[in-house]
Amino acid sequence: MRVLVVHGQVRRGELRRCGLTDNELVTHLRQRGVFSPADLRCVLYEAKGSFAIAGEDAPADPDPELVRVGLKHAAGYR
Repeated sequence: MRVLVVHGQVRRGELRRCGLTDNELVTHLRQRGVFSPADLRCVLYEAKGSFAIAGEDAPADPDPELVRVGLKHAAGYR
């Protein structure tokens, strides 16, 4: 798992490590109804190519423990 966006900031090094471009990230976000990474708390990229997205304005994470564990074990996240 890789962390691609943290508090609206795209982590381009992580994008490259996943073989993704900015345009591919934006395309995936648009398909999920998100039009700007700036509106996001985090985007996780999972090994099988799926994305987990949490918005900044979300009152609470749907599963905060899953997000916490995911970030703890995400490759390259500190």
